[in-house]
Amino acid sequence: MNNVDFMLIQEHWLADSQLNVLGELHPQFLVTDVSGFDNSAVLSGCPYGACAILWRSSLVANVSPVTECSRRVCAVRITTNDWKLLLVNCYMPYEDDAKFDDFVSELSVIEDLVNAHIDWGFQC
Repeated sequence: MNNVDFMLIQEHWLADSQLNVLGELHPQFLVTDVSGFDNSAVLSGCPYGACAILWRSSLVANVSPVTECSRRVCAVRITTNDWKLLLVNCYMPYEDDAKFDDFVSELSVIEDLVNAHIDWGFQC
């Protein structure tokens, strides 16, 4: 991880109570993450939906996690004196047409994120 400032992870398969593991991967990295499931359900098969963004703590930028209401989307705002960036990581549903509504719902979450940061000068 010597030359890496950001990492995007998908399908980490960690429950809410296990998310602290990602923050302990490397002492020079900070993390924002979401789990695809909580601890209340008994799971069958492989978990899904989880993602994370890790960034080097020594960056010469202000990195702020963006709180979102989705188990498939995580984001950070990155700002310097010269530029601003909204970095979004999303694990999209893909199985079949039955998941189309879920797919559209996650696109809506991302659209809401962009619209919430429109004052940053983003163009849609």
